[in-house]
Amino acid sequence: MAYGARRQPRGKFLIPGRSWIWPGLVFIVCVAAVVWPIVVLPVIGGALLLAAAVFLPRTTVGLAVLAIVFVRTLEHLVPIEQLGYLDEAMVVLCAVVLPLRRLGQGHRLRSLPGQGWFVAFAVLGFASGVVAGVTPTILLLGAFVLCKGLIFGWAVAQLDWTESQLHATARAGVVVIGVSLLAVAANVVVTGVWVGLLAEKGAVDNRFGFASLIGPFVHPLDLGAIMTASSIALLAWRATVGKRPLTLFLMIATGAAAALSFRRTAQSGLLVAAVWLKVKLRDTRQLLALVIVVPIAVVLLFGSLQMLLSLTYDDYIVGAGSSARTVLTTDSFSLAVHRFPFGAGFGRFGSQVAAENYSPEYLARGYPAIWGLGTTQLTGQFLTDTEWPALVGETGLLGAGAFLLGLVAVYRRGHRLWKSGAPPLMRWVGLLVTGWIVVYLVESIGNAVFTGPPAYGPLFALFGIVAAVSNRETGPGRTPEERIAAWRDRLRVRFVRSRDSRPILR
Repeated sequence: MAYGARRQPRGKFLIPGRSWIWPGLVFIVCVAAVVWPIVVLPVIGGALLLAAAVFLPRTTVGLAVLAIVFVRTLEHLVPIEQLGYLDEAMVVLCAVVLPLRRLGQGHRLRSLPGQGWFVAFAVLGFASGVVAGVTPTILLLGAFVLCKGLIFGWAVAQLDWTESQLHATARAGVVVIGVSLLAVAANVVVTGVWVGLLAEKGAVDNRFGFASLIGPFVHPLDLGAIMTASSIALLAWRATVGKRPLTLFLMIATGAAAALSFRRTAQSGLLVAAVWLKVKLRDTRQLLALVIVVPIAVVLLFGSLQMLLSLTYDDYIVGAGSSARTVLTTDSFSLAVHRFPFGAGFGRFGSQVAAENYSPEYLARGYPAIWGLGTTQLTGQFLTDTEWPALVGETGLLGAGAFLLGLVAVYRRGHRLWKSGAPPLMRWVGLLVTGWIVVYLVESIGNAVFTGPPAYGPLFALFGIVAAVSNRETGPGRTPEERIAAWRDRLRVRFVRSRDSRPILR
């Protein structure tokens, strides 16, 4: 090459005559996005999310949790029907990509704690639907709605979670909590404007002379569930990782926000879980403080508490025949007993699918005449107002029992992780899952926290993380012979007495 001659750039896309390809593609995509936004934009977003799931899987899990938590708010602000399925689309994306990614790396798939019980729950729901003659479409949709949290947790379990990644997850959680508290503050300052912008019709009511807060959500139930879970997470953090002024402030602020949602389920769940954790931690000073403070608070707030108890009694005891929650709950148990060992089948009682495709079980029981259980969105707003009618009514007593035993298995795994010699962040995960299970069990009495947004995403993501970081799952795989030997060792330790006592089993 002669001195001073310009060197031609390499690469086929830079050859003269072809340099227009990439700008041309970008231009075509932009024009298509303007002309057919409903078609093109979801395709572009889906392609980006697919790439993120492959190359940034933990970020994708975080986006999925955010989608689950805020999908109702997003759907309310942007009235596009397809946005209502964003959380379920993210669950499907994680459930497809994350297991395939782990298999592609040459690892075997992990299982959730209690996965056998959860599978039994799903099998009984399907069997109930087949026996009851539920159409395949309704059956599959109902199964996905009730099991999507379990599917999401299983997908999250296929990722490895190190201490640094858990710390990054906790920092991201603090950011979300901070933004949510700012929204709560805005809700307090400009209540009328805020409620008009975000609240669902009829969601906000006045209790004890104050309007229920909604924060960044569309319903006080959503704010109460997320703020309660956040407060318990901060309490567990302070018990295992470290105590700083910021975590104390956030714990108190989230607890106050949960209380000011004026939802009985959130307030009860926060109180029960906090006391439960304090008992587990053997924090005698704070338990003693509760013993002293609670009676004083009862005396000072006697009038308000009496009004609350009277309202609850009138709603669920005196008016049991017309209360939507009471009717659904009692009828679900009656249905499960009548069809034992089956239920109505997925998509037929107490679930979102049963509400959207108004179930024949409702018509047979005269629900259109009961306030809150009608056939339209306005008259049937309480068809999905609680959790156990769906679990019991659709899968039967055995199915609901299997689901409950699965939760017990997760609780035990978390408890062992907390009591182990694992690093503080992993012990925090173990303690947190025990606290959250207590919270969710209390809230499930009056809120669909296991199957509906915004609550199910953080819980089942935590289930997957517990499965990944617990010693049994992250250690090397054991053969069946090794499992039998470990089982024998546990029996020997359990039944053999001390050296000075008479041996029971040698």
